[in-house]
Amino acid sequence: MVSTKKIQASSSTSSTQKSGFLNAFTVATTLFIILIAVNYNWLTETYRLFIYNRPVNQIGLDKCKVVKGLEGFEGCEDIVIHHKSGSAFLACGNVKSRMTGWFPPLGMWNEVPIVKDQPFVYDINAGTVKPLKLVNYPDDDITLHGLGIYDDPNDPQNPTLFFVNHKRSGSVIEIFEHRIGTDELKHVETVKHELIHAPNDVAPISKNEFYVTNDIIYKNEFMRYAQIFLRLPYSDVVFHSGKTNTTTIVADGLRYANGIEMNRDQSRVYVVCSTEPAIVIYERKADNRLVEIERILTTEGFPDNISVDDVTNELYYTGVVRSDEVLPYVKSGGKTQKPSAAAVKISDNVGEDRYYGKKYAQEIILEDSETFYSLTVAAVDHSRNTLLLGSIFMKGIGVCKLN
Repeated sequence: MVSTKKIQASSSTSSTQKSGFLNAFTVATTLFIILIAVNYNWLTETYRLFIYNRPVNQIGLDKCKVVKGLEGFEGCEDIVIHHKSGSAFLACGNVKSRMTGWFPPLGMWNEVPIVKDQPFVYDINAGTVKPLKLVNYPDDDITLHGLGIYDDPNDPQNPTLFFVNHKRSGSVIEIFEHRIGTDELKHVETVKHELIHAPNDVAPISKNEFYVTNDIIYKNEFMRYAQIFLRLPYSDVVFHSGKTNTTTIVADGLRYANGIEMNRDQSRVYVVCSTEPAIVIYERKADNRLVEIERILTTEGFPDNISVDDVTNELYYTGVVRSDEVLPYVKSGGKTQKPSAAAVKISDNVGEDRYYGKKYAQEIILEDSETFYSLTVAAVDHSRNTLLLGSIFMKGIGVCKLN
């Protein structure tokens, strides 16, 4: 015969265990809900960047054509325009080398024979492209990435060009002088500093002063992916002055600082934070400090470089529409689906919804996944009704009509 006391004790123990389980489940569920609520924006933005993939449309192709003739250096990651002359300068490189050899921005560190990248100039007026010779450049180690231009108002025929160069010995900024109409870049200076450790793009304010973004701080593949996919705020903006021989961090805590540009009077600095995803607008102070004044959340894809309309101050950026296509494309050496891309214009919102807090309108100028893909820059020349498209992988540049 079973003791009644034992049955009661067993029942009591079972109830206690069940109650304890329910309490633990309730606490865990509550903590999970709180975690989701606190991180809702982060989770939704991460989902939109890396998981959600909308259908890719064909937009604006009738206004664009591809210009080739870049002699094996078809992938032009960045483009800047000298508006007075209509000369567009291109930072171009060998596509195969970027995917299989040496290209630190993509985590490629293979010590293969050096493939010397090539800058070009595209004449918007004539529709012709030609390579630029490097004069007085000390070696063959040049892997191009971002590009900036300084147009001296007192010397309009002799702009200064600033290139991000990922050398084997460490990334640097190369400064060149150019005379409009010639085919030469005269090397002036190489700027190397420990704070310029992962440069992506550069925005000069004089012949020897510039802002530069640092993007992915890690070389280790796992940590690189962690910084990107966890959207860690480890990027920054650095200011370098050759006048005072100083280099300082002027903005930090950014998520994948990418393209950087300024408006006409150099009072505003625009920085693309790719994994925010947003364009951060800074007010530039007299001592070159940057003070954040606004953020524009981008609507299309994984944003890259940015350009400013020299007449209207409207912004143009490019973005990969389906980010899940990029890594397989690189790993396969370009054999999988081409990464789709879009070029987007940001302007003041004139629609009715501006009264409800929507300050800016974002319009897709071009969207494609075959002819125009992996777009990294959309450079605008308002007076010539021209938009130039560059890509890290696409063979050639896109030349489009704005209207």
